[in-house]
Amino acid sequence: MDEAKCREVEGRLWASVGRAPTEHFVQLPRIDVKVRVQEVGDGPPALFLHGGPNSGSTWAPLVEHVEGFRCLLLDRPGTGLSEHVNVERGELTTFASKLVGDTLEALGIERAHVVASSLGGYCALWSASVEPERFDRMVQMACPALLPGQQLPKIMRAIMLPGVRKVIAVLPPNKKAGESIMRQIGHGASLDKGILPEAHTVW
Repeated sequence: MDEAKCREVEGRLWASVGRAPTEHFVQLPRIDVKVRVQEVGDGPPALFLHGGPNSGSTWAPLVEHVEGFRCLLLDRPGTGLSEHVNVERGELTTFASKLVGDTLEALGIERAHVVASSLGGYCALWSASVEPERFDRMVQMACPALLPGQQLPKIMRAIMLPGVRKVIAVLPPNKKAGESIMRQIGHGASLDKGILPEAHTVW
């Protein structure tokens, strides 16, 4: 997605939650890539690390309800409006262990709360293991990615196939498919209790 389209879509998302973030473009010192961080609210810093192929604005429906924190929503390298970075499979742990420290250093912040999901959760855990002094509290939203023995849900494996990806991109939102994905990634109990927002079950 080009920058203009990204900003157009994000603008509608932020308008829907009644927030208007400011943004920073900063250079990560050790990873050596420029990233975008969107900022919402005031108070102690809380860094949000998204999962999958998403971007920092994925957190908009959550931070709509967060008060009393300076919410910092990172577009991980290669997502959103951040620059791309090449990370080989054998370098992923090193990359992950530097991500939080580099982001806080670039923003001039000594330590922060960290809220993370999926691949962001993986990065947060590795960063905390190497630089625990950078962390106050950590919140892991669902299961971190890449845990030993973990398997990617079938639908997510299928999306990796170029032909399937193209077909899915043109299909209209599908509540049944969305619910299936949510169950495969561990949210079945929440669905059964009716405590997931409708937007999270439409894909």
